[in-house]
Amino acid sequence: LTSALLYPNVWGEVIGIELLAGLHDLAIDARMKLETLPTSDEIKIAPMDYSCQDIYSDESAAIVKSGGGFSSFSVTWGREGDVLTELSAFLDAHAPAGARIITI
Repeated sequence: LTSALLYPNVWGEVIGIELLAGLHDLAIDARMKLETLPTSDEIKIAPMDYSCQDIYSDESAAIVKSGGGFSSFSVTWGREGDVLTELSAFLDAHAPAGARIITI
């Protein structure tokens, strides 16, 4: 949602990939709430889609191959082994050259 709002003219489409159904639902709810704002018709936003699946799935790989920017909220991953390293390797293998990758 943040990328779609900050750079509405940069991204052709913003797709959120979330493994956890609860977080996936929260992302969709946030987008729906944006539509209810009195000034929602004045807010520029890139087209958005949402996917609830494992980032390492074939479906996610296909999404990543067509992307230009990626962000990951991964502040707890340092305590869970090599998860961030695995994500980095996955993005390296599937993201197009020149893609922007942001980890938080």
